[in-house]
Amino acid sequence: MSSVGFTQAFATGEFTDTAMNTLFLALKSQFAAAGFAIILDQSEAFEVLPAGHLAGTVSDDIPHWRIEMIGGSYPTMRARAIWGIDDNDKDSRTSHALYLLNADMQPEWASERAVTFAADGAAGWWWLISKQWNAANPEGIWFESIALATTTRRYAADMHPGLACRYGLFDGSDWRTPYVASEMGEPIAMAAGTLWSPLCGRVRPENSPLPRLAAPMFCEIDNSPGAHVQGEVEHLMKLTSGYTWGEAPMPGWWAFVSDFAAFALPAPASFTPL
Repeated sequence: MSSVGFTQAFATGEFTDTAMNTLFLALKSQFAAAGFAIILDQSEAFEVLPAGHLAGTVSDDIPHWRIEMIGGSYPTMRARAIWGIDDNDKDSRTSHALYLLNADMQPEWASERAVTFAADGAAGWWWLISKQWNAANPEGIWFESIALATTTRRYAADMHPGLACRYGLFDGSDWRTPYVASEMGEPIAMAAGTLWSPLCGRVRPENSPLPRLAAPMFCEIDNSPGAHVQGEVEHLMKLTSGYTWGEAPMPGWWAFVSDFAAFALPAPASFTPL
């Protein structure tokens, strides 16, 4: 089983509510093709688990995602990380929602758009990036959304499950996870924080023995003393000064430069145009 991915472009005004519904179905199909188990399938939402896990599987180490459509005057698509059986279960905990796409329902919002998606059901990650630009009145490219859904690495010495949900959503700036534990051991729902890198991406001397291109990312949850045990984010790397010197990401990784920083994301060998 390997990762899959697609890219789809939309001309100005093409990304209507109908187009977003079509893309919603395409995403569901791509999750299945990547090996994710679709454990809840509704007209307005679906939920997925990595390959090899059945509905009802609940674990801090096994990521569980929900993709949903929100109708109304301003149709949107959004994602959440879920700890629990599914979103209908009263004991489930969910992360803050991360908006993925907004339909061009107002003429002043219309712009050209390119959506890129990749997923790997065996590894348990997926990501979606939507770029926009205005060809009639060029103002550069801006990002409608950045969504990376990934796990964090449990180290061998860590024998304390339940301190933090070890998967979440990253939007290029904030890390959102369903819960972490307080000093009293009580779960704090919808925890949020940042990711940080020990090398920070700063320029170093060219003869530095440290790796120049990529550095690991770690979670830092606000006001939560136990959250550091989440450890290293598995499917995201900070690109350091080596990237500006012309070095390429490692094989199987895709360079992505946002307004915040340069990152490397896992990716298939090629993206299928839709």
